[in-house]
Amino acid sequence: MPKVATQYLDIDPWLIRKTGFHADRAKVSESIFALGNEFMGVRGYFDEGYSGQTMIGSYVNGVFEEEDIVHPQYFKGFATRTHFMVNGVDWLHARLWLDDEQLDLARVRFDDFVRTLDMRTGVLQRSFIWTTRRGKRVRVSFSRFVSMADAALGCQRVELTPLNFSSMARVRTGLDFSVPHYERGRNLWRTLRQHAGAGSCAIMAAVQRSGHRVAAGFTLQVVPASRLRTVGPLLSFAPGMPPGWRAFSFRLLYRGATLHIAVNRRAATFSALHGPPVTVRIYGRRRTLGARPLRVPLHGKPNTEN
Repeated sequence: MPKVATQYLDIDPWLIRKTGFHADRAKVSESIFALGNEFMGVRGYFDEGYSGQTMIGSYVNGVFEEEDIVHPQYFKGFATRTHFMVNGVDWLHARLWLDDEQLDLARVRFDDFVRTLDMRTGVLQRSFIWTTRRGKRVRVSFSRFVSMADAALGCQRVELTPLNFSSMARVRTGLDFSVPHYERGRNLWRTLRQHAGAGSCAIMAAVQRSGHRVAAGFTLQVVPASRLRTVGPLLSFAPGMPPGWRAFSFRLLYRGATLHIAVNRRAATFSALHGPPVTVRIYGRRRTLGARPLRVPLHGKPNTEN
């Protein structure tokens, strides 16, 4: 009998795209949407966690565990030890709550699910609309990539866009070495050091028997209500303050300059901490940012601090 392939991916010259979610193909999709740069790799599992069928896998080249092989009877030449890859730190660990409901695609209502891997840029994107039990609708988007220029660098972006409400969401991010090995059914790491601070955390762990060590850390940038976007060739800002917030600040790298943006209830202050002056748009106006702070009243005209 002839074999007929089952097609469930969209056809595109450069994109691997999946429209709609099929729970029965979840682990296969995690393999298809995996990323790697020859130093580290990560399966396409869900950042926010998933209580259905999944295989969380984040790997570092050359990091393995070993265990003994027990034979009923030994003969010369029998191997007595084996080695295998271990899943490392889950650096994509993110948990989201809206009101008291936690995001888990095995348990919540959602639609408009799209997952795309761009083979030109190496960026994996996933988005869907989450409808809570109270009828709130929010578009949730995740993006990730592993760098080819810096093999030890991975980046993740989480975006929440409310569609029919205005309130606060709760997001918890972290670095997780506690994920059990899929085949062995147990965790193979012991934590050596860990640290958590404002907007950053770090952890070091060792494989239990082989002793291989892996250290991971991240910095977190929160950009709420700033409506940060690119208009033509320029980065554009239109700062705003979420209800109930007093202030926030963040940094970003743009055209070789490290920009610092601090926003309070009255104004936003922009400066280029390092690097050359850069031109951006603020409330639609072209402004050049340098080391001297530029203070912009919210929805007002900019003025430079003395």
